[in-house]
Amino acid sequence: NKLLAMNAFHQHENGTEYFSESITLCSLLASTPSIDITPGLYTLVCRIWWVLVDNTIDIDYQVKATTECLRRQEIFASDKTFLKTLRSIHTVNSILQGSYTEALSTIEASNQDSGKHESELFLQVVEQALKKVLGNQVCVEKEEELKKKITELRKDFPDEIEKQQEKYERLILLSASEGIRSNMQNFLIQAGVDAGMFLSRFQRPQEVIPGLQSKPVWDITDLDSKTLDRITKLKKSWKIILEEGLKIKAEYLNWRKDEHLSFNGTWNYLQFITGKSLDSKENPPWKEVCAVAPTTCSIFKGTESLPCPACSAMWSVLGPGSHIHSHIGPTNARLRVHLGLQVPENCSLRVGDLNLKWKEGEALIFDDSYEHEVWNNSDEERIIFIMDIFHPDFTEDQ
Repeated sequence: NKLLAMNAFHQHENGTEYFSESITLCSLLASTPSIDITPGLYTLVCRIWWVLVDNTIDIDYQVKATTECLRRQEIFASDKTFLKTLRSIHTVNSILQGSYTEALSTIEASNQDSGKHESELFLQVVEQALKKVLGNQVCVEKEEELKKKITELRKDFPDEIEKQQEKYERLILLSASEGIRSNMQNFLIQAGVDAGMFLSRFQRPQEVIPGLQSKPVWDITDLDSKTLDRITKLKKSWKIILEEGLKIKAEYLNWRKDEHLSFNGTWNYLQFITGKSLDSKENPPWKEVCAVAPTTCSIFKGTESLPCPACSAMWSVLGPGSHIHSHIGPTNARLRVHLGLQVPENCSLRVGDLNLKWKEGEALIFDDSYEHEVWNNSDEERIIFIMDIFHPDFTEDQ
């Protein structure tokens, strides 16, 4: 009763002062002998405990909760969904702690429940990575079966495979931020490639269109005449596009800030086209932008949308001393064009294993479904204009 009361207060009044005592109570109740606590109450305690620790960034809190609750897995026999959630969380956090044997044991416990794979698909790929990093024997037949399953899911249920891939990619990113051994990250990525979840070591988009040519950097001569014409216009007008961008920067304060991808510094951008919409609710009205930036808008005049649904056009400002950590675009269906506008020294872009630099008035074309990373190590702002385009291999029907 005390735990429930504190939990209610914590939820409605943000009673953070009760957090520590609530955690202690959860631990005490979870360790109560089975004869003294019903399965229903035990499940309730574990659910409250997880809600409490899920809002913290302390992995140790989370691991303690899942470890204690999974000690009596048989209690959750009637609540398989919650059990799978606990096991999934425990597996991920054990990897982040470097406890690979514990992580593998948790996945295998899930598999043994019904004699077949019951864990989430992304955890089945994680299982292959853990076996390899621990030097355990890997079943080739099981690897092939997993690859076939992912291929079929991508064809028949693309949304589901994208969700699983997002979870897997998040684990890779978390492992980097937690500073675990880099070889584990390499094993995770390679297992994703082997299973068909990723196209390659560096190309890991959530949406994969089969049959498209893959290369990190493209030449302007690879593009169709209409796209080439638009890029040529952008290049010829780059100084005016810079001036217009600076005017908008001074007059329009509602630039979007990305704090998720920035390790340090600032990254602000103003989109005026997003996907199929010119006047998206997230963007300033098209007419307002064009009143300040008529030349930039004229290049897109007569275009009710950019060529592809996942495309956008924007000014991008990277502040002095800023670093955007490695990230991956959502689809291999597009390419990204960067037009250099204001480029100080000591600014660079990594795409895959290639290191690139912008030049003012020049266009840099790359496939942002490859892992990429950005630095501005100068004491000035780096400003570019970004335009997305369809992948050149797309047909009119596609």
